[in-house]
Order: sequence, then structure tokens, then C-alpha cells
Amino acid sequence: MNKKVIIFSTLSAFTLLPAMSLAQGLGIKNPIEADSLTELISAVVKAVRYVAIPFIVLAIMYSGWLFILAQGRAEKLTAARNTLQWVLLGAFIVLSAELISTIIAATLK
Repeated sequence: MNKKVIIFSTLSAFTLLPAMSLAQGLGIKNPIEADSLTELISAVVKAVRYVAIPFIVLAIMYSGWLFILAQGRAEKLTAARNTLQWVLLGAFIVLSAELISTIIAATLK
């Protein structure tokens, strides 16, 4: 085995293990408290939604910018229209994921 790999892994272990034990002593807890799989899925979907919404807004603004830059050229307008369609489809999926997970959870109970 490579000597550098052994040294790096040893140093990593000696620096990460104390940090992990200190983190346990500080009372750092898992922010997602779920007692069942359906609660876990719901929490993950909500987290993804909160992260995805700003990206959706930026993507819609980007597709609008593509429409402005197209200046009437057919191939550029088609590309801008396709971008907007994919962004709206992705937004629909992200925003309806909570509804879909709720329906599946109600079906499984």
C-alpha cells in the first residue's frame, strides 16, 4: 500500500474521532425526527421543496432571459420554449411530491 495513503488515513482518523466525540457531547441532534417511514419521507420531501423553490424561480428567470435573447429567431425561441417547459414540469413534480407522498402514505395505512 502507498505510504502517503497510510499516513493520510492515520492522520484523518486521529483528527476525526475526537471531533465526532465532541459533537456527541455538544448535544447535536438530528433535525429530522421521524417515528415511521412515512414521516421520514414527508420530512425529506419538505426539505427538498424548500431547497428547490429558489432554483425553480431562478430557472424560470433564466428561461425568460432566453426568450429575450432569442429576438424572434425560431431556433432560439424553440430552445427557450423547451427550457421553460422542462422547468415547469420539474416545478410541478417538486411541488406535487408532498401531495403524492401523502396519498401513498394514506394508502399504506
